[in-house]
Amino acid sequence: MRPDRGAVQKRGMALLTRTQAWVFLAGITAAAQIGKMPPLMPAIGPGLGLGLVAGAIAISLIEIGGALFGSRAARLATRLTERRTLRLALVFLALGGFGQALAPGAGALLAFRGVEALGYLGVIVSAPVLIARAAPRGRAGQALAIWSTFVAIGIALGATLAGGVADLWGWRTALALWAALACAVLALGARVRLPSGAPGAAEARRPSRRAVIAALGFGGFTCFQVGLLALAPQYLVGARGFGVAGAGLLTGLGALATVTGAAAPLLLGRRLARGSSLAPLLAAALLLPPLAVFPFFLDLPRPLLAALFIGLNMVSGIFPALAFARLPQLSADGDVTASNGAIAQAGAAGSLLGPPVFAACVSLGGWQAAAGVGLAVSCLAFALSLRVDREIAAGGRG
Repeated sequence: MRPDRGAVQKRGMALLTRTQAWVFLAGITAAAQIGKMPPLMPAIGPGLGLGLVAGAIAISLIEIGGALFGSRAARLATRLTERRTLRLALVFLALGGFGQALAPGAGALLAFRGVEALGYLGVIVSAPVLIARAAPRGRAGQALAIWSTFVAIGIALGATLAGGVADLWGWRTALALWAALACAVLALGARVRLPSGAPGAAEARRPSRRAVIAALGFGGFTCFQVGLLALAPQYLVGARGFGVAGAGLLTGLGALATVTGAAAPLLLGRRLARGSSLAPLLAAALLLPPLAVFPFFLDLPRPLLAALFIGLNMVSGIFPALAFARLPQLSADGDVTASNGAIAQAGAAGSLLGPPVFAACVSLGGWQAAAGVGLAVSCLAFALSLRVDREIAAGGRG
């Protein structure tokens, strides 16, 4: 199969081909459906009679599919083909969004949020596979590192656009707008030629042992990272005297700062392709951020606290970029289908568990207890990731 040429050709310096850029845009659109709900829920709740618990379910429902069925969905996508899966996923995102915008009650809203969750699941199991297949020779890892930023970018865009539109024209208009944007992305990709799988790609595959270990490490990372970001506004407002708007802005900037981590695999270049050990980077990305949380409990000036928060998120963003960049090295033939399914499922599970786990730690033992548990989870993630790193460095593709 010849790699997609798109926008790369003349000097080969573009970060993404035309095909990869469209797939990346589809990923951002899917992730925006996560970010759009929290700022809309204060208006949706009273309007549809959604209580606090039901509202929280509506927000998190989009991750449940990945947490329960990530690996199975990846195998199903190979049978359906990732090309069809991605386009069908965008249809589900649009249908779910329009359905929520027109929902007459809480039950209908949750049902259409479930449809949207199917669309999100379809994107996360198919898009990375397509990005890897469309990459020029030797550049799949770098393209997947860029893909790793789709959640942070999508959540930031979803929250910003949904909140702004809702203030002007109401929450139903905001939901309908994101559904319309999903339709626009689908139409934009009508003439994009997505790559097909290699011979035998339609066969159901299971992730390798190495991929399972890597996925467990990734789940530990998302548990700490999402748990931290979810509780950050409450800590900043309740313990440090920030205003609600200031705490929300700082949390959003922290989440967006993780995007800078994608630069690490891009700069590593041949070292990443050769399978060289990345242990120092893994240690920095997984161990420094939880250690940096402890100074939060000192009487630091607010500007320094804000800089520390953004800085630790920049460092932590290195890990997901490395995890996705190494997907081709987690299986014997370099195909990322099964390993991506394992990563998707573990990452979604960690994202679901993180907020309630760390909230329980705060309730039982205070903020320092939550920081201690976060350090323990990150140490476990580092141990698992280091094991995979040593295997890759010792034998290359295994």
